Amino acid sequence: MRKLLSVAVVVAAVLAVVTPIVTNVGAQAAPVTTVVLTFDEGWANQSVVPGLLDAHGMKGTFYANSANVDQPGWLTWNQLLAMQTGGQEIGGASLTQQDLAALETATPGAAQTTICQDRARLVNHGLTNITSFAYPFGIGYETPAVKTAVGACGYNSARRQWGLWEQGCTPGNGCGDNAAPLADPYAIETAAQPTSDTNAATLEASVNNAISHGGGVVPFVFHQICNSCDTYSTTQATLNTFLTWLQ
Repeated sequence: MRKLLSVAVVVAAVLAVVTPIVTNVGAQAAPVTTVVLTFDEGWANQSVVPGLLDAHGMKGTFYANSANVDQPGWLTWNQLLAMQTGGQEIGGASLTQQDLAALETATPGAAQTTICQDRARLVNHGLTNITSFAYPFGIGYETPAVKTAVGACGYNSARRQWGLWEQGCTPGNGCGDNAAPLADPYAIETAAQPTSDTNAATLEASVNNAISHGGGVVPFVFHQICNSCDTYSTTQATLNTFLTWLQ
């Protein structure tokens, strides 16, 4: 049987804060595990997510590649504006999904151009507080010029992918840390990327691992929300089961 949890939602951010119940009087405060729910690239099928999150009292961050917005298969500007009005956070990435390190190597300064132009497009379409960034494909943070460009374009945080504990692996053996200390706000690690084969129990295991190792921050990266339409996809049922478990 899984450990009983109590959950409080920090509305000002995008977090589900999970704290194990402490029953003995005088015990030290239980460690806090913060679950961050993020959704990448702005796929049209993510339009169902705000409703799922709201039903569980939670919010998420949606990172959009602005050149894709309003195109077939992608979210629209009206949908992004409605999401933000409803309390979801909108973040940036780059104009299109591309390897920023390779782009910068080929043309110095090009990474900053696409990062800044993407953020400017989001702002010019009426979106506000665009301060969170996601590296396309979760890479590029290793390149100093790319990492510097993120801050120069007005972002105060940047999320990579992977880096935290994965089920079946041991930290120190290439499987990452138990939970993110957020030591570097421009290279935030995440749990293993969910794929079409990832079930809710696997997602829950990442949270439970952090809880059992002193708490911390556990961001998740979701892509398409559909029934096995892509390798990196999650069904509505799986996401809803995970949110229900968190709640």
